[in-house]
Amino acid sequence: MTQMPMREDPEGLYEAIIETHKAYKAPVIVTENGISTHNAAQRARYVPRALYAAQRAQEVIGKENLLGYYLWSFTDNFEWDMGMKPQSFGAFTIDQKLKEGSQAFARILKAWRSTWKTDDRIAS
Repeated sequence: MTQMPMREDPEGLYEAIIETHKAYKAPVIVTENGISTHNAAQRARYVPRALYAAQRAQEVIGKENLLGYYLWSFTDNFEWDMGMKPQSFGAFTIDQKLKEGSQAFARILKAWRSTWKTDDRIAS
């Protein structure tokens, strides 16, 4: 369980991407996916599984139909329905430190970026 409290379910992301694409016949961008937890091991377990699920869904709907994946969120945030206690969704703490469990996300992005062709992406 997460702090929200909701069940940790990266496999649900796979289904949501495919079902959304099927229902709307349009490309999909995952705009908010993450986990509210103070447990670094739980975050480090969830993030690669969610990215794997998104990658598998992309294989089903086509590379051109999964346009992006955004981790929810950049930093911890407040959830109005949960009171003023910050939810630990962020990749970074409020004091701008990368969370230990979010390092898996950074490693995966670096690995993916190393496989991009320069003509596939805008150079940074």
